[in-house]
Amino acid sequence: MNTGTAPSNLALTNNEFVLLGGNGTGAYLNTAASTQVSAIGNTFALTGSGGAGLRATAVAPAFTLTSNVIKDNTGGVTGFLFDSLTGPGTMTFNNNQIALASSSLQERGVVFSSISNTLQLFGNQNNVITGADPGLFFSVPQNSTTGRVLVNGQYLP
Repeated sequence: MNTGTAPSNLALTNNEFVLLGGNGTGAYLNTAASTQVSAIGNTFALTGSGGAGLRATAVAPAFTLTSNVIKDNTGGVTGFLFDSLTGPGTMTFNNNQIALASSSLQERGVVFSSISNTLQLFGNQNNVITGADPGLFFSVPQNSTTGRVLVNGQYLP
C-alpha cells in the first residue's frame, strides 16, 4: 500500500498471507504522512528466501502488532522489516511468533534499518523469535528508541 502524502489508517486482521517463491512481502506499506497500522492475528507463510512478512516505510508511525505468526520454510527472510521510520512515533509488539528456518542464509526477526527522531516501543506480552542469527532477533539503531519490548523472555533493546 502506498498512500503518498495522505494520512493513513490500515487494519490487517486475521489474514493468511502465503508467499510462494523468493523476495516476496506479505504486506508492504509506504507512506509520507502520519500512519496508523493495526496488524492482529495474521499468519505469514514464506516459502522462498529474501522475503519479509511485513515491511514498512512510514512517517509519524503508530503501529500495533499483536498475535501475528510468521513461518519461514526456506531461510533468508525477515519477520518484520522497517526500512525507514520518521518519528516521533510508537510501536507496540505483543504475543507475536516468528519461526525462522535457521538456514545458512541470514535470518532476521525484527529489523529497524533507519529511525529518524524517536520511536517509543511498547510490549509486555512475550514475542517469541526462533532461528534468527545472533544479534538479529530484534535489531534497532542505537539511541533511536525509548521503551522496551518483551522478546524471548527479555526486555529489549
